[in-house]
Amino acid sequence: MSSRNWIARLFTIAVLACATPFAAAQTTEDPIDVHGERPPPQRFETTVSRFVERHGTMSRIDQIGRWREPICPRVENLPPAFNRYIANRIKAVARAVDAPASNDENCTPNIRIVFTPEPQALLDRVRADAPHLLGYHFIHRRPALATVTMPVQAWYATATSNGLETIIDHPMSRPPNGTLGSRLTTGLQTVFLHILIVMDSREIADREVGPIADYLAMLSLSQMRDQGGACETLASIMDLLSDDCPGRAPPQTLSEVDIAYLSGLYTMNAENIGPLQRAHLYRRIAANLRSPSSSP
Repeated sequence: MSSRNWIARLFTIAVLACATPFAAAQTTEDPIDVHGERPPPQRFETTVSRFVERHGTMSRIDQIGRWREPICPRVENLPPAFNRYIANRIKAVARAVDAPASNDENCTPNIRIVFTPEPQALLDRVRADAPHLLGYHFIHRRPALATVTMPVQAWYATATSNGLETIIDHPMSRPPNGTLGSRLTTGLQTVFLHILIVMDSREIADREVGPIADYLAMLSLSQMRDQGGACETLASIMDLLSDDCPGRAPPQTLSEVDIAYLSGLYTMNAENIGPLQRAHLYRRIAANLRSPSSSP
């Protein structure tokens, strides 16, 4: 089945109503401010490598996925002003890092962000009625995959494309033919088709919308290998909900390194093999951190 047909048949999720989960917030679009810290010189290579590995999930063809089609985020179950703020913030971050973003207000959503006090009930419906939204998986893993284990969780539906044909990643389907005879590229690329992000509104009731919007932007533009891990040496907006950041508070905006990672993700050769893609991301972050003009 083609990606277009699959997207056309996406299950329309019936979401549960929830109260406003934010204590206070701005609803005007903010500039893309970034903050960060540099690792000690003796740990530089290890620290940057760990950041790249944590922030990039390898696909079935050993690549790091990204958006090829323009993103169209939809936020549900918040007051309309908050829904618009988060969606606009995600698109603003996308444009800042050269990721494709739709200008059409009536575009078909390919990023669905749902706030609900009963996230597991929502995932039970997804598992029963739209399991493709859970992403690439074997059927015996479906119960575990559809289990909510964190206050914020994302599921990525991906596909493999050779530029002419795009096939949804599924255990029962083979990827399209690529290019033979190269050790650097296969002529294939992993692309996002749909991202489902579910937030437990009870867990983030006292938080402001700005940091949450940046957190969601990171999840919407990249596929985290470790969505709920402990803080690393390099600060990331993904530390926002962590309580164990050593010697520092979690950042409240996208960090300097987050922006460098996303910029590298959307400027790398999408058809390169995974190790070359990681090397590109490493170089992008390293150059950013070593630049004298780059201020935390």
